[in-house]
Amino acid sequence: MDKATHNTGAVIQVNSPNKENNLPDAFTFIQHVQQSPMADVGLPKSHHVRANVGPVTFDGYILPEKDTLMGVLYLLNIQLGKVSGSIERGVKATARLASATGDVVFFKQDKEVWMKIDISVIGAPWKMEQAIWPPKHHK
Repeated sequence: MDKATHNTGAVIQVNSPNKENNLPDAFTFIQHVQQSPMADVGLPKSHHVRANVGPVTFDGYILPEKDTLMGVLYLLNIQLGKVSGSIERGVKATARLASATGDVVFFKQDKEVWMKIDISVIGAPWKMEQAIWPPKHHK
């Protein structure tokens, strides 16, 4: 294996030893820093949100004039997928993985956007919610 191998769940690089040195097989795993898929979508930076609630991260945009949210969800820095929809009606994403199950819900309360998680990661429950927009200094 002389080329990097990538898994879509966690971005890693796997390097095998040089075959000429006759060492036993051993591998080095290097996790790469992920560039946000939402990094350059042409929207105002003032609408960009990166919020952490427990083990869940939302990286995306909130468009208050359209009551719309769009972005990417991560669980323990592993990309779960894209999420979008009306924050007025609420947006729900469900995770059903071998090591994690549960829901992430985005909703509007007064003039704030909230993120609520009810998720179990390797048997440990996480139930919490917090306001993610607007940023505290804009209130």
